[in-house]
Amino acid sequence: MVMEDVDFYRSYHTDPVNKMIHLFCIPLIVLTTINFLSFFTIHTVIPYIDIRYKDRHIYRTTFCIRGNLLHNLYLSYYFITWGWGIGTLMHFYIYILEDIGKRWREKDKKWLFHNTIVFLAAWIFQFIGHAIEGNRPALLTSLHQSVFQAPLFTLEYIYPPLLQN
Repeated sequence: MVMEDVDFYRSYHTDPVNKMIHLFCIPLIVLTTINFLSFFTIHTVIPYIDIRYKDRHIYRTTFCIRGNLLHNLYLSYYFITWGWGIGTLMHFYIYILEDIGKRWREKDKKWLFHNTIVFLAAWIFQFIGHAIEGNRPALLTSLHQSVFQAPLFTLEYIYPPLLQN
């Protein structure tokens, strides 16, 4: 576990109001990002498994990869490198948000519009939280650490012993 990354992110979030704002807004940002990424899909046909009868396709193997799947797999891999406990916990965190996003996309015909509003509102509230705290967001210092530490930060806020040395 790279405690310097955790300490870096913690140092930008010391005010209780800012922490509470982040507790709600970070999962919303992860959820809406997953939804945005689901919009991008790669479809391909596997050419060697194409069964035809009289010039009609009887069976054709297709392969579909959604952008959110790649994102989720990468995040799961990243957190597994921290340890199996944190990796498993974060995998379920991401899975739950993916499931919520999938249900949202299935039930809401205007999900892309609503997703954009929630995404922007969550970011605005986070910047307000940093204005209350009186410091700039960690995102402006280190994009990589912020993107990957933020989801972990929300779980640590709920369960502080999560990242103890």
